[in-house]
Amino acid sequence: MSLLGMRMVLSAIRAQDLEPLVTRSVTTDMLKGQSKKALDWLYGHYREYGVVADITTLIAEVTIDEELSKQETPEPIEYYVKCVLSRAALNSQKGALVGVAGAMRARDPEEVHEAAKALVQVGLDHEGVETAKIIDLDLTKQQRLERYLVRKGLVDGVPGIRTPWAMLDLETQGLKPGAMWTLLAASGTGKTFCALIMAAHAKRQGATVGFVSPEMSRDAIENRFDAIYYGLPYADFLRGELDSSVEEYYTTKINEDVPEGDGKFLVAEQGRIQSLTDVELFVIDTKCDILVVDGMYLLQAGDPRIPFHERMTLIARGIKLTALKRNISALTTGQFNRNVRQSATSANFDAVGHSSSVIHYADAVLGMFQPEEARAESRMHMNMLKNREGQPIQFDVNWDMVAMNFDQRTNAAGTLTFNENEEDVDDDFGAGFF
Repeated sequence: MSLLGMRMVLSAIRAQDLEPLVTRSVTTDMLKGQSKKALDWLYGHYREYGVVADITTLIAEVTIDEELSKQETPEPIEYYVKCVLSRAALNSQKGALVGVAGAMRARDPEEVHEAAKALVQVGLDHEGVETAKIIDLDLTKQQRLERYLVRKGLVDGVPGIRTPWAMLDLETQGLKPGAMWTLLAASGTGKTFCALIMAAHAKRQGATVGFVSPEMSRDAIENRFDAIYYGLPYADFLRGELDSSVEEYYTTKINEDVPEGDGKFLVAEQGRIQSLTDVELFVIDTKCDILVVDGMYLLQAGDPRIPFHERMTLIARGIKLTALKRNISALTTGQFNRNVRQSATSANFDAVGHSSSVIHYADAVLGMFQPEEARAESRMHMNMLKNREGQPIQFDVNWDMVAMNFDQRTNAAGTLTFNENEEDVDDDFGAGFF
């Protein structure tokens, strides 16, 4: 068995995930010998039972070298998939070029035309195979100037997708393509609601929102969205006890056409998003401008047996790279550890169960706090733990679940507050993980 084939098989088994191979159309004819035999059998078993067979079953059912079970495979399965795809692309391109050369030697215009079409098709077939793109800054001066002039022409100076809170936009320039933000809160504080408030606001700006949640049902997401989007008293709406006038308003609005300039809000079917591969395929299918991942800590990544911290590193890195590669914004939610109660008024990175992942990969980290006095006053305290684009700030917003008012507030002095005790954060993207 070839080293490449052996590692592909091992990675699939250890990750308990054949989806990267299936969805990326890695075929067994790209391999030879025992690699082909093992992968053929794995595919058949996966199609029949819907699970990836373990290594013991594979060795028992297929005559292959038992040394397979003793090999180490440090890289994730996607690495080997990419290797195979790259090799297949190069082989196809080489074959197509030989065809063009032969047609040109034969001086047959029709043959040249058909061979050229075949070469173009090869390029389309393998457009997902990426190589490093080198950018010469001396050749992009005009583009950079044009981008500046666009920013200069913005009325509010916010080039990204705006949040509902102007003071947050002022310090971050909004959710920009390639950026990943993370909302953190104690369990039950309202981080999913906050993510949906921001998502609904993005939709009103014309953005296509892709919303995924590994745990929340479709009904729960839709109920929250309707209450936020149409301004319905949340508790009354859930109980089916809206006032007659509010009910009439809701019935009228939900039957109207989508307002001009509105974007889309696309939700993944419950239970279909479980892994990073599922997330990336969802982004490709929806062509979303902003990806919202509610409860990113519940996604699957790598070997299920790896420690939680390592899994969170893979998840945070994967979502950040998807945002960069697909040129979209990403908004994720996570939880503080159990030491941070709902009544807390602040927290630092020690209170984040996956702090290293958040520190390295998130461009902005926004903590949500609602101590008892804030709950009594229907407000939420927002405390930025990290802001790559500017000052980390603190501010309060209304959190009125009856009037559905989530507008920003100012402090007693009428101004926002800058974090004076911000922890030192290593801003080198991915430092220590590559």
